[in-house]
Formats: sequence, C-alpha cells, structure tokens
Amino acid sequence: MAPAAPRPFQLPHVKPQGILGATELLEEADLAVRSGRPEDDDVEEKRDEAGGVEEKRKARDYTFDFSFVDAAEKKWAGRFTDRIPDIGTKQKIAFAQSRMNGNLPWANVDPDIRALNYVLAYMLYSLVEKPKWADDLVSQLDEDLVFALWREVEAHAVIFRGRQPNPDGGEAGG
Repeated sequence: MAPAAPRPFQLPHVKPQGILGATELLEEADLAVRSGRPEDDDVEEKRDEAGGVEEKRKARDYTFDFSFVDAAEKKWAGRFTDRIPDIGTKQKIAFAQSRMNGNLPWANVDPDIRALNYVLAYMLYSLVEKPKWADDLVSQLDEDLVFALWREVEAHAVIFRGRQPNPDGGEAGG
C-alpha cells in the first residue's frame, strides 16, 4: 500500500542538511552567543563593552527569550536560537514556501497568505532551537503569535546584514 499523500500545507519535517543534533546545536549556539564569530575577536570585545541585544544579533546564531500572551490570555514562552540561513538553506525555504502555497503560481496566492507562508517556511529552517510548542508553527491558531516571533527573527536578519530595523517591521534602509 502506497503512503498517503501529505495534506495541503503539511510539510514533512526534514532535518536540513548540515544541521547538527540538539546537543551540538546547544553547544554551538551557546558558543556563538558568548564569543561572536570565531574569526573576529574585535566583535567579541565590542559585544562585551556594549552588551546589548543589537550586538548579539550581529552573530549568525542569536539566542533569545520570547514571551507572548494571546487573545485568550494564554502565555507562550521559550528560548529560541535563530540561525541566519546560508544559500542552500534559502533554497529549502523557497521550496517549503512553494509547497505551502500549494505549488500554485505566485499570482494565484493571496498576498497575505504568501507572506504568512514565507514567514512559516523561513522559521521552519532558521529556528534551530525552540521549545516543543514551536515545533509545528503551521498548526498554531494565532497568526499574531507567529508574527510576534517573526519580528524577533526578522530583526536578527536585518541587523546581521548591517542594516537598521524599522520600528514598523522590515528594514529602514542602509
């Protein structure tokens, strides 16, 4: 008997190539947050002096604590490690987004759904450490929760690339 086809918008949970096991990821993420990029000792000195969140976001791996209270007053909290994706991972993100879009032509998918699917696909691969409740963000009922988490992830990407975050989301130029 052939396996059942996946339901629409359901992604198989494939371990991205090059991602380490949980123990190695925790060690690597802790090392990255503590010491910055290993090849740049000056960044570590600046991070120690500044000690701010923005400096920590300049590293490829950024660990942060997240807390959100939804409309039903349920609290969602946990520690996340976001990793800036390399080119191969960006390809996987694009493939996942296409699958979430039902493999439909771009113009045939509602712009809000395209945006949501991009956010979900991106975080599927960039959040290398997360609490159990965030393992399958597609199944969450509250889009505000997903977008609150995305604002933290997006701010990391913007600052990592040397730009300033826009208070309304996205980049402020640079």
